[in-house]
Amino acid sequence: MKSFIHHDAQSIDEAVRLLKTYKGKALLNAGGTDLLGSLKQGTLKEYPEALINIKPITKLDYIKEEKEGLRIGALATLADVTKSPTIRKGIARWQRLPNRWLRRSSVICVP
Repeated sequence: MKSFIHHDAQSIDEAVRLLKTYKGKALLNAGGTDLLGSLKQGTLKEYPEALINIKPITKLDYIKEEKEGLRIGALATLADVTKSPTIRKGIARWQRLPNRWLRRSSVICVP
């Protein structure tokens, strides 16, 4: 694995500042299982100059329903998602869709 600079961001503002500093040559890390595997295997198109760890930033593990839709924070774990009453309520609504094809073909989009 090649070397990179590691930063522990303490706030969203700090993470954004660091991303701007590296001008597209840094990656965010929120746990790193997939990312570290990709770094070790060399499967990334471009190796990062820096990794910015966002785990120290508090209150990014939320799951909430808002007027615009469902919001899942960057530090919400898969366990959080599977146990979330908000998610379960949404799935119950989704299962009531009249069209089986629509239910099977729907996807979750992450910008």
